Amino acid sequence: MDERDRDYFADPPRFAPVLFGDDEDGGDGGEPPYGLGGPPDDGGAGDGQLLRVAAIVVGLGIVIAALLLPPISILDRTSGGDAEAFAIRARDELPEFPEGLSALSALYDIEVANPEAFAGSARLTVELAEPTEDARNLAFYSWRDGSWERLASATLVDGGNSAQGEVETVPETIAVLRREALARELALLVGPGEAPDASAPADAVVSVLAAMPATPQEGEAPGAVELDPEALDAAREAARGRGHAVYLGVSAPAGPRSAAVDRVLADTALVESHAQAIAAAAADVEAAGVHLDYGAVDPARRDAFTGFVQRLGSLLGESGRELAVGVPTPAGADGGAYDWRALGTAAARLWLRAPADRDAYYDQLTVALEAARQDGAPLERVLLVVDRRSQQRTAEGLAPLSLRAALSLASAIETQVEAGIAPGDGVTVRAAVLDRSRTGTGLAWDARANAVAFRFEGRGGERTVWLENRYSLAFRLDLAGRFGLAGVALTPAAADETLPDLWEPLAAYVEEGSTRLTLPYGPYLDPSWRVSAGAVEGDDGSGAVTWRAPAEPGVYELTLVVSDGVVFVGQQVSLRVSAAETAQAAPPPPPPSPEPTAEATPETGGSAGGSTQQPATPEPTPEPTSTPVPTPAPTPEPTPEPTPTPTPTPTATATPPPGPPGPAGNE
Repeated sequence: MDERDRDYFADPPRFAPVLFGDDEDGGDGGEPPYGLGGPPDDGGAGDGQLLRVAAIVVGLGIVIAALLLPPISILDRTSGGDAEAFAIRARDELPEFPEGLSALSALYDIEVANPEAFAGSARLTVELAEPTEDARNLAFYSWRDGSWERLASATLVDGGNSAQGEVETVPETIAVLRREALARELALLVGPGEAPDASAPADAVVSVLAAMPATPQEGEAPGAVELDPEALDAAREAARGRGHAVYLGVSAPAGPRSAAVDRVLADTALVESHAQAIAAAAADVEAAGVHLDYGAVDPARRDAFTGFVQRLGSLLGESGRELAVGVPTPAGADGGAYDWRALGTAAARLWLRAPADRDAYYDQLTVALEAARQDGAPLERVLLVVDRRSQQRTAEGLAPLSLRAALSLASAIETQVEAGIAPGDGVTVRAAVLDRSRTGTGLAWDARANAVAFRFEGRGGERTVWLENRYSLAFRLDLAGRFGLAGVALTPAAADETLPDLWEPLAAYVEEGSTRLTLPYGPYLDPSWRVSAGAVEGDDGSGAVTWRAPAEPGVYELTLVVSDGVVFVGQQVSLRVSAAETAQAAPPPPPPSPEPTAEATPETGGSAGGSTQQPATPEPTPEPTSTPVPTPAPTPEPTPEPTPTPTPTPTATATPPPGPPGPAGNE
């Protein structure tokens, strides 16, 4: 008997007993029946019996395993699983629910034997009372201090028998509840042929920006609409089972399209034909409604535009379709070409495009919303358009860019090596754009823009980059709530890993009607240096350090890690250490150019149909290659949001919460 056999018999596996009744064919008082091929000694024809026994054992094993599995499975990212003991107990009764909530599971008490073993976020799977195919508006809730508290969104798994989601910490109690009636409305903007991200909340209006006013050839009358008839197919397919209403988005980018709109509005007959063309296009693609966004309409066409919207709304209403009209934030008190009060009566919803300039964002929006309220505009029918993209301001103007591109720009490295690097030499290494000892401001919270931002000197003068993430989103949601807006419209809403993941806070806002204002944990915004060997000296968080080369010659890696408070991105440079005096530093690769994100036009940035401008790279950027790898950061303790009651001049504040220490390398 070899060692493997001894181990086996020392602790043999246990199987559930397999019993066969007397009524089994070939059965004999509990003995297994023969297979179809006869008894075991029948020339090997008894293989069928063995297969049958094996199948029964496996089948019973699956049943018994299912019975023994706990109703809650905890997969902790820190500890690695369910190895630590925890006790689950279902309560006999559920506490009373507020209106609009219903239970899909029992309420479970969770007692963890070693709470430290489950520190940090964890993925939970909770068994449902009955299987379901309806995945809409599910969330984990905890019963705390006599009330239900929403923890996180949940999705169906295991064929609809369980729900799974990720929570910040393992709660003491948990249940799966469904929000039957949403507190806020949600719209999602995507480009032609696109569908919303699978993680986006359900029961939303999805606008596919697929149609534009035709630019007529010489001698042709304007008024027609250009549309790919298959542009809505992907969104319609994704809407199945999720309750989405798919709209046809009609936009007019600046240029020939905008000029075509102006020609239409100048002629009453063309207004009628254009309205007819849009209504017919919506019917052809079987859209549930139309989202009209014509950008900066000439203020001289104010009455004509209002009449056009009224006529289009009437035509769509005849076929049971709704109309949403995009309106820009007005520069003046009169709203320019957009009469909010009249448009709010003619259309089902107004989608308010916010200013792209983050420095002016809250000032302009607050003034515009207050003026609209004083004028009697129906703010309860207005949705605030929120852009997922970050913004960069240069001497040439504003340009959107992805969060990954912004963090790649922030993590650019500059090395100062005039000759070869010998063992023990000190090499100055800087964050090219974040170095506060020179012209950069570093990553910091911008209280005016309510976003993480950084400023630096580049070609043509100072540049500013504002990062969009869950912290900045919360302040935008809070503003919408303070003025009593119907909800928000998110763009771009298609799946894009270069953009921030905003789905969880967005779902919480739509379901609960409120948001929590928090600030990022301060030390996470400081640049962090990692080295494969050697030592980092003089790291005071300014962005400039000295790397002390190790004693052994070789090629070594230096990595600069930056964060917006949510994800961490690292950029790396290789340096060669040689005993020879003529050794040269390994030349860093050319700087990464933050890639433009394909996204659409119609508001603070549309979801598709246009493209972002590529941000210019600052001069001091002989930066290394970048391989941004987002990793989740622990979530700081939130602070309650300010009162959501609309006030004449709404304001919002948040207090930096206590949090865990910064990432390794910041000591």
